[in-house]
Formats: sequence, structure tokens, C-alpha cells
Amino acid sequence: MYTGGTVRTRRRSAAVTVGLVAVVSMAMTGCSGGPDADYDGVCVDTTTGRRATDGDCERSSGAHAWRYYPRGTSVPAVGAPVVGGATSVPNGLVGAHGGAPAHGGVVSHGGFGSGGGHGVGG
Repeated sequence: MYTGGTVRTRRRSAAVTVGLVAVVSMAMTGCSGGPDADYDGVCVDTTTGRRATDGDCERSSGAHAWRYYPRGTSVPAVGAPVVGGATSVPNGLVGAHGGAPAHGGVVSHGGFGSGGGHGVGG
């Protein structure tokens, strides 16, 4: 009677399932502000004052910076002038790098499910 293969297979299967759940959870919340983010960051080209793509801030060596807008406020579209926003997230609040709609509009949450921004805290 040989049962080693069955037990090992079940353990491996359970480990794969647990690992997969962890990876999916991190993908949804670990690199984004999550639905609880208070602020959403938009990337600004500091030489023109216009909104740039999130990728520009992620790759930039200094010509781009994040501006943060509170949930419920309107953000500019990519290419539009950036007015308002803050250069940092207030202490005790949560922000997200990126994830705001590229076409502009109201920030409804800080990045979760809308672009994979990276969480920041104040």
C-alpha cells in the first residue's frame, strides 16, 4: 500500500491554492491605494505643469512629480494643466501613486482597480 504520492499531491495542491490567493490579494491591494485611500496621485510634468501618464512618474529622473487630490474631487486629464492638489498626503491619511482616470474626472477611490497605483502614507 503506497499513499505517499496522494498526500504529497494534496499538500502541494493546498500550498498552490494558498499561494495563488496571496498573490491575487497583493495584486489587488498591495500595490494600490486600495478602496480606502483618501488621496489619489496624478503625475505632473514639472517643466510644463501638465498632467503626464503615471508611467512617466514611475520612470522619471526628476522631470515629473506626484500631486495628490482628495477622494471626491476632480483631477485633470492627461495633457491638461494641473491646478491644485497637494505635493504630499497629510499625516495620518492614505494616498495612492497613480490610478486616477487618464481622461480626468472625479477621484472615487485611491487607485484600486483603476490603474494599479502604489500606496503611500502620510
